[in-house]
Amino acid sequence: MALIASCLLLVTGVSPASGSQVQHYQESQLPSVQHVQLSPAEKHYLEQLGPITVCPDPDWVPYEQMDARGNFTGIAADLLNLIAQRLGISFRYVKAKDWDEAVALSQAGKVLLLPFLNQSPKREQWLTFTEPLFSDPNVFITREEHPFITDAALLKDRTIAVPSGTSIEEKVRRDYPNLKILNTGNSEAEVFKAVAERRADLTLRSLTLSAYTIRKGGWFTLKIAGQAPDEYVNRLRIGVLKTEPMLRDILNRGIATITPHEREEIVNRHVNITVVKPMDYGFIMRIAALLATLIALSLYWNLRLKRINAALQESERSKSVLLANLPGMAYRCRLDRDWTMEFLSDGCLMLTGYCSDDLVQNRRLSFNDLIVPEYRDQLWEAWQQAVRDRQPVRLEYRIMTADNKEKWVLEQGVPVFDTEGSVQALEGIIVDISELKQIEAQIQHLASYDNLTSLPNRALFSDRIDRALLSAQRNSSKLALFFIDLDQFKPINDELGHDTGDWLLQAAAQRMAESVRESDTVARIGGDEFAVLLQNIATAQDARTVAEKIRTTLNRPFITPSGVTLHISCSIGVALYPEDGDNQRDLLRAADEAMYRAKKRGRNAVELCQPLGSQAGPAASRSIIRLAWKAEYLSGEPGIDAEHQQLFRMANQLFEQAASQKSDPAGFNAALDDLLQHVTSHFDNEEALLRRIGYSELEEHVRQHSQLKEQAVSLRQVADKREISTGELVDFLAIRVVHEHLLEADRNYFPLLRPLAPAQDSTPGASS
Repeated sequence: MALIASCLLLVTGVSPASGSQVQHYQESQLPSVQHVQLSPAEKHYLEQLGPITVCPDPDWVPYEQMDARGNFTGIAADLLNLIAQRLGISFRYVKAKDWDEAVALSQAGKVLLLPFLNQSPKREQWLTFTEPLFSDPNVFITREEHPFITDAALLKDRTIAVPSGTSIEEKVRRDYPNLKILNTGNSEAEVFKAVAERRADLTLRSLTLSAYTIRKGGWFTLKIAGQAPDEYVNRLRIGVLKTEPMLRDILNRGIATITPHEREEIVNRHVNITVVKPMDYGFIMRIAALLATLIALSLYWNLRLKRINAALQESERSKSVLLANLPGMAYRCRLDRDWTMEFLSDGCLMLTGYCSDDLVQNRRLSFNDLIVPEYRDQLWEAWQQAVRDRQPVRLEYRIMTADNKEKWVLEQGVPVFDTEGSVQALEGIIVDISELKQIEAQIQHLASYDNLTSLPNRALFSDRIDRALLSAQRNSSKLALFFIDLDQFKPINDELGHDTGDWLLQAAAQRMAESVRESDTVARIGGDEFAVLLQNIATAQDARTVAEKIRTTLNRPFITPSGVTLHISCSIGVALYPEDGDNQRDLLRAADEAMYRAKKRGRNAVELCQPLGSQAGPAASRSIIRLAWKAEYLSGEPGIDAEHQQLFRMANQLFEQAASQKSDPAGFNAALDDLLQHVTSHFDNEEALLRRIGYSELEEHVRQHSQLKEQAVSLRQVADKREISTGELVDFLAIRVVHEHLLEADRNYFPLLRPLAPAQDSTPGASS
């Protein structure tokens, strides 16, 4: 009983106390009649009618199916065979490519019968219907995490998947306007797939169909979450063209001969569900009332026995249905090192590749033989602890299947104790979680690696730097950090498209990775920027040699799959531990500044960091960073161009004064204030001009100005507390203001102003 309770909780998600049950609806017992005697009029009618054509749904397993050869199989086929035998008639089956075509053939009058469908007002427009041929309740199917559904009308923001053109779709649209409907076409499996893949939250299908499809399709994350109201019971009938009422009446006579027992046998041939007909307590009570005065005491005990038997029968029926459709493998075993199995469900074959008979009582091998050795002690210790604490277990481990493949499995089980407190057995369920483990590994990879190049991303690179620094400090060794920026990558990306740009980044990443040792790390920091970590180097020259190797290999032409030849170069900045810093932040900043020096040299260069104090005399106070004005920066509006040129001059002056910041902080701060005031004034003038010309992207431009103003205020506040590094000035002025705003955002409106530009090519200002 503990096994049945655990299966109910694991698979259906319904509390045993809820009393919710799903049963097959069946008509009352009818007498079994083998043959029907047709009247002369009926026989004459059938002779005049000709072939009785039937068009089944070609893909509605297990109800009905037609293979490529036109063989009709399924529950409906067996029932129609009984009717044909007892009426002495024959059916001619017409194959349709899908249910929609079958309906179309019927509406066109090309077939007489549709064999297995619900009666609905829409279908009554051209069909008349027989008595029910088969009855089956509809149940709600959800994923395992969803709660039990007591009333679908109370659900909010939920999507239900249903096949197209079915009576269920008509009823759901009528009764549950609160649900969004997802049509999945004519495929029954697609309905369950939509729920499993989270495109829908639930579906409403028959119990027989659900049990068959979930088991056959392996939809182990799905469960039965509730039963639909009685009016949703599928009373599947034969649809007959309205022009043939006599044919309907003849078919009804054949249907009346089919007993509930015959229907049950047919269903069990196609679906492994055992249906137990509830006991008729009303009949027992009527008999009891007549005999109450004679056998009152005996009747009392008999009634108690009847209830117990009914409960046992219902328990066995539930067990049969659950175990037949259970995801994974249910088990009962002894607490020994072989995990000797006393019972295994049919899921053993799908999970392990072995039949349950192979493992029960260790006939062929023990379950312990399947467990990957490294997990055996862990499993044993976990169960020992569970027995001591009288607690359930939940374990993940790997097993080896019959075809020598490894699977990840999840085991959930409980120890079962006898009345004296001794362990009687272990019971539980084991399911395949290999696919989930694969998804987890992919997610972990995406969290640490760049999706485009498969190189480590910034987060993983930062972690490796910290680990390398700890190792270098313990071993008194050196390491090097490179900052690498691809030169002239943006024009290629803009002119040839992002696909070509992505290919080039992948190819460049591969060349860089091949240029270093396996113990080194090449990472993509973002865009066209990369970084390299070299551990255990002897000298600065060793680092330069590797950097030059990377620079040289990137200079070689790249040939795309389409045959286009691309040329790029790179600028590399190199920082060394411990010479250029003893922590990650200082080393990264030093490598970044060295990379900018390489760019100022004309790109395609390697620059080592120059430690503080390595320069002497007047040259030490001069800035190595300068902004160069070019004619291509002209906007076409003299006032804007003059302000842009002034910005370049003031920025270069501030770079010069940055070197003397410590000796003359007041002078540096005054120069910084002048520059920030000029930037603010320029932004105001620019916005006024853009309003006059009706610039469509004005709102976004103003937003960018506001962000830069906030960064300027923050930079000024830093200057009051400490020295501002060259790197911080470069980041704000050279990158944020000049590169990202003036050379990218501002140039979007230049074409509107260039017709106003003077006919001259002026290039004032400083140059590098």
